[in-house]
Amino acid sequence: MTILRAASERDEPGSRLAPPRCISDVLQEAVMKETAKYVASVREPASRFESNWYFGDYEKKLNVTLTDFIENSNHTKQQKNIMNNIASYFGIKDPSDRTTEKEMLVKAKWLNEIFDLVMIAERYDESLVLLKHLMCWDTEDIAYVKAKIRTPESRPEVSEAQKDKLRQLNRQDVFLYKFFREIFEKKVEAFGREKMQKEIEEPPRMPIH
Repeated sequence: MTILRAASERDEPGSRLAPPRCISDVLQEAVMKETAKYVASVREPASRFESNWYFGDYEKKLNVTLTDFIENSNHTKQQKNIMNNIASYFGIKDPSDRTTEKEMLVKAKWLNEIFDLVMIAERYDESLVLLKHLMCWDTEDIAYVKAKIRTPESRPEVSEAQKDKLRQLNRQDVFLYKFFREIFEKKVEAFGREKMQKEIEEPPRMPIH
């Protein structure tokens, strides 16, 4: 696992535009092999926030409904802690949310140099095919079954307007998601769309005993 740290105001001059430092460099040299691959996954921020809201039972923890949370224009520090979690997991979240798009782009490019693949949750099958080839795996190594899929009736519906507001509240995540979605699209294009579809439809081989 790569440990990331966001750049702070105490760093060298111009650090707000400098890539965050990776504090695991020494650990990586001692523990990780040079051939290690770094993989992450991102999900559309509005959908991710909604799912995480109910999974984490934040309505009870924060004593507020999701609708009221979205419509609130003055969030508490505790409430802000659950925003921009994609950026947080990557170690580049700006808690003040004052980071500019130029600064976000520098950070995103830096992350892209570290990670060999950032998968897109909404394009899971394509992501697994790319992962298979990155890791030199077989199709059976990426076989999966769908489980614990929520039904539309399991929770209140979130309107498109509310989703747009969630994207505004999680703008750092939105930037990263769009950035890596474009990178992902280029990887799929380079792989070949026909080849991709063929591999998605390829059934895993049964082991011979």
